[in-house]
Amino acid sequence: MRYGLEIFLKFILMKKQLSTLSFLLIIVFTLSSCGAIVKSKAKKYATVEKGAIPADFGENNTVVLFVTSGKRSYDTYLKSNIKKAYHGKYELVSKSELRADRYSNTAKYRYIFDYKSVSYAYHSDNAVIYGQSANTGMNNATGQVRRFLITDRTDDKEYVMSMTSGFWSKIQRMYLRNMETVRIKNTTGKIAK
Repeated sequence: MRYGLEIFLKFILMKKQLSTLSFLLIIVFTLSSCGAIVKSKAKKYATVEKGAIPADFGENNTVVLFVTSGKRSYDTYLKSNIKKAYHGKYELVSKSELRADRYSNTAKYRYIFDYKSVSYAYHSDNAVIYGQSANTGMNNATGQVRRFLITDRTDDKEYVMSMTSGFWSKIQRMYLRNMETVRIKNTTGKIAK
């Protein structure tokens, strides 16, 4: 009888471990698949056809000015994404440096890559964190996402990527990859892989 109880307890423990492992694998898969979905959609939205990249981007060996935010979290990802995805000429500048005489030559420094913060409102069931709205009884909260864009300084036109997400670094990297593809096509006539 004791032997049967031991086998039963081992079976239960093993089943608990498997269910915990299964649960963790499901969580990991879900989180990684969300990032993969964002990358896939970003690749489709960061295009010349969608108005996110100028058709003549990269011609005449222009230097792209990538605007830093002064926040380590953003700037670290920006530098890493540039290193991995964009291989054209560029300089990192702060917003205040954009107005410097050094960057006044718009033929050389034609494009600026930056983002705009976009606020959005949403409702939550968590009154403890967000507080309850007196007039609606709903729990209101706000958030912010980054909307990336390229500004053509010669005509002050903005090429805005319409997609946003909390996975902003993945969006940024795909945007830079697509910029690189257009740059290569416009400088060599070849389509990049």
